[in-house]
Amino acid sequence: MEVLLIFPANMNYTIHHDAYVNSVIESQVKTISTTILKQVKDVVNVSLLGGFARGEGSVKIEKGRVLPLGDYDLLIVTSRPHFNLRINGLDELAEKFGMGHIDIAYVWKPRLSIAGKSLFWYEVKFGSQVLYGDHDLLEKIPMHNVMDIDLKEGIKLLVNRLAGMFQCYKPKFIHDKLSQCEREYMIYQTVKASLACGESLLLLIRRYHPKQLVKLDRFSKSFHSELSGYSLVNPQLLSNYEKALNFKMTPSFEMYPDELDFWFSTKRDVLLTTRFFLEMYKNLKINRQEEIPEYLLTKSNLDLIEYLKFESNIFKRKRRFTNLFQRRSIYDIFGAALIYLALSTRKDGIDDHFIEKAVSIIDVLIPYKKMVRGSPLQKWRKTKEILLEIWGCLH
Repeated sequence: MEVLLIFPANMNYTIHHDAYVNSVIESQVKTISTTILKQVKDVVNVSLLGGFARGEGSVKIEKGRVLPLGDYDLLIVTSRPHFNLRINGLDELAEKFGMGHIDIAYVWKPRLSIAGKSLFWYEVKFGSQVLYGDHDLLEKIPMHNVMDIDLKEGIKLLVNRLAGMFQCYKPKFIHDKLSQCEREYMIYQTVKASLACGESLLLLIRRYHPKQLVKLDRFSKSFHSELSGYSLVNPQLLSNYEKALNFKMTPSFEMYPDELDFWFSTKRDVLLTTRFFLEMYKNLKINRQEEIPEYLLTKSNLDLIEYLKFESNIFKRKRRFTNLFQRRSIYDIFGAALIYLALSTRKDGIDDHFIEKAVSIIDVLIPYKKMVRGSPLQKWRKTKEILLEIWGCLH
């Protein structure tokens, strides 16, 4: 039986309105959607999320072939609850399309009406494109405007993008030339982190918007007014944000000839932005960058749903649970340790002092101090490995 999908006529998936690019993207998204619908029989809605849904997707053209830069993000709504929904064939499709992976989120229909006040659900409601099923279903999400987003989402966004930066970084890159693939991956992840700096600040002043070009306009107008306290500390962020957005709209890796310099300068931007966001959000005064993790954990409270999801995922991977009776948010613990890892990472080597601090924080969650031995570099590698595994278990 043929699956009836909904694709608006003349929909553009990038800002360039290129008919050939549109046809390739639409064909690939149709193939993914059909694969989902053939395997998950109780689907009531499939929606495309992210840049392609907003007409702002990133692609590159190689030898006439359209290659999506990044991934496709889709949401499945089902009539029955699923606790471990697996869809076969997506990895093969991602490889065929020349992309990293295809990201599928799923939710049981009744849960839409009690969805949390997160950036994710805001983007779903106001920045998605329905491909199959009930068009009005996503209206059940209890969000009306940007004021409904919990401000802690700004910190989560920065922490997530910082983690992405460490996915693509190795200390050996200071001395060894990166391959083309490594270089492009580093630039792509770092661009996302650069954009997150501006996006989190827009969220802080309640000027966030799903569309990138609207965000740029609002950020440009707010940077020296509502965000003047930040612009005095880091005046380069506006131009960095504009450049990153230009890359996202029209990717050209030659825009960043020195990928390592870009990585380290963006790391600095992320730390400065996290510091400013925390000061405004929690009404604090943070005197030094190394105090950020301490203040991130100030008044941090356990999120029970986040905790149970994390415990379930860590058990699936490790067949063990973490330390019980956590009092703080798992995300805050992870973020604090990750920031210490960032502080330890320098062009002239690894700062062992901050690695030890990261280890101490992680040890509260997962006892592993005995596993971290050797030189500062060896301890850095093990700490990064553990942190990225924790990050994976938070999603």
